[in-house]
Amino acid sequence: MFFRKARGHPRAFLLWRHCSLVMPVLSYCNLFAIRNAVQKQKTHEYLRTTGLRMTILKSEIVDLFLEGSCGVSVNEVLANLRSKPNISSVYRCLEALEEKGFLRRGISPEGVVQYRCTSQFCPDHGHFSCTECGRILPVNKTLPDRFLKLIEQEYGVKIDYSDFLLEGKCINCRS
Repeated sequence: MFFRKARGHPRAFLLWRHCSLVMPVLSYCNLFAIRNAVQKQKTHEYLRTTGLRMTILKSEIVDLFLEGSCGVSVNEVLANLRSKPNISSVYRCLEALEEKGFLRRGISPEGVVQYRCTSQFCPDHGHFSCTECGRILPVNKTLPDRFLKLIEQEYGVKIDYSDFLLEGKCINCRS
């Protein structure tokens, strides 16, 4: 057994034995950061295997979505990027990521095109929208399979994704 420095995390050390991870010697926050870094690395590698050239901008957009951005417009993506590229470059990157199956496109109730990760990369989940202040919170729960099957049977549809929206007043607006 020996200790090895984790890539990208200078203060995090992992306990290795026979080239396999035995036990992390980390705080919960460092472990979470490493898990996210591994997920990002695997996603980037997968996208490269699909033939996508992973530019700095594409990597930054992928990381933005893997860090929790969901249902965002092109302008919101642009506003949250560290670099400030031309909006046409962002459009091209989003289209390429959609074509490779990383993102899917949807339309907001206001008619704005929004992007979110496909369920292959981010689990299906919902959102809570405050009717008072407009704040949107992610709800990391899924709709029950029984409910989804009932909808499929009753309406004769095939459900691919199960995002949902709950509306009401957030904790700040309730008080």
